[in-house]
Amino acid sequence: MNRVETYSEFDCLVPDKALEDPVRGICYCASFNDLRDFVLSADAADGFFRYAKRRGLGECITLQNYVGTIRFADGKQLEILPKICKGSEAASGRARALVLEMLRCLRDAPFQVSGTAQLRTAQMSLLEVFIRMFLDEVQRLVRDGIRADYVSLRGNLNRGRGRILPAGQLRHNLLHPERLFCAYDEYLPDSAENRLVKATMHTLLRQAGVYALQRDIHRLLAYFDDVSDTVAYAAEFARVRQDRNRREYSRLMEWARVFLLGKSFTNYAGTNHAQALLFPMERLFEDYVAHHVRRHFSASGWQVTAQDCSAYLFENVENTEKRSFRLKPDLVLRCGEQTVVMDTKWKLLSRDQIKHFGVSQEDMYQMCTYAACFSASHVYLLYPRQEWMKCDTPVFRYSSSPTGATVTLFPLNWQVEKGMEASLQALNDDMAGSFPAC
Repeated sequence: MNRVETYSEFDCLVPDKALEDPVRGICYCASFNDLRDFVLSADAADGFFRYAKRRGLGECITLQNYVGTIRFADGKQLEILPKICKGSEAASGRARALVLEMLRCLRDAPFQVSGTAQLRTAQMSLLEVFIRMFLDEVQRLVRDGIRADYVSLRGNLNRGRGRILPAGQLRHNLLHPERLFCAYDEYLPDSAENRLVKATMHTLLRQAGVYALQRDIHRLLAYFDDVSDTVAYAAEFARVRQDRNRREYSRLMEWARVFLLGKSFTNYAGTNHAQALLFPMERLFEDYVAHHVRRHFSASGWQVTAQDCSAYLFENVENTEKRSFRLKPDLVLRCGEQTVVMDTKWKLLSRDQIKHFGVSQEDMYQMCTYAACFSASHVYLLYPRQEWMKCDTPVFRYSSSPTGATVTLFPLNWQVEKGMEASLQALNDDMAGSFPAC
């Protein structure tokens, strides 16, 4: 029995199957009551889910712009995929692969070097893929050797070891002079890092609904028999050492924070009856595009800076410390005296040119501000490509702005294999007409 329910961003979930209307994005959710309890009991839920009572629908929960997975205590899972990949099961499989590709490009995340090519993502839920990635890291640690560390111990010994503690000797051995109460160090694998790895595997053992995952967890736990159990996760993370002798644990600790503390790059926290691993889609798309733009345009002679913080909206010429409203465009490309600003937008445009394709007025104000403050002659708004858009061709170009800059709406074909590379090459060709020297 499939216990994974798959939905897309901004779907409206209802508890009554008779109300289902896929055209309007209204979907029946068999786990609606569990999800409702989770949403109403969670902290900061408003940014992730919208619970409401609507006329004609009754109770409903609208998903927001986050993708990931939610697992309930009874083993049922909800999977949220990008809105642009709605459709068949094949589309869902491709959407999972795309999410994993984006996670690999996410800054400050444990996904960068995780090998996902060999995973059958079309048949696996996102939670199962994440568990498999973590277990692959543990397997790599076991293969290279679990690191031990000196652990401080105290106890009654038959012979001297370390240093004798006079107070303990008097308290415990007043009538047993043949024994010595000592403090000593012993080289054991019972370190904070190994305790957290073991705790994560125990947590995942309760969540993994696939026999193959449970089998692998049991097999790997056997290597941690000499490591004690812990539930004081925050205290253990405070004891984690960050030095060159513990580099092999750095990615495992990031995974442990995801599974034990819910650090899925959100501040979402629910009850003990469910666990959510949710990722903001704007952040995923932004880092994914930045990764590919940096790789593609750096080879063409451009200096690419992501999240450039060098400009402010207001600057005091006499006192440079009195600057206000820092600007931070997604990408700034420089080549000699030429500057181009790019901003990624995870948004579906409309075909209506009269309504400016759905581009908000605030976005255009923002682009003109970037152009003025960064002295950029061209600004590109990068959107995910839709079926009605011409492949690798600008959607529209706005010129004769007050700053003199040209603002171009450009689609990125990121849904097909090597589509991003083709789109960036087309973007590079589009820029070449204005910047032939770069």
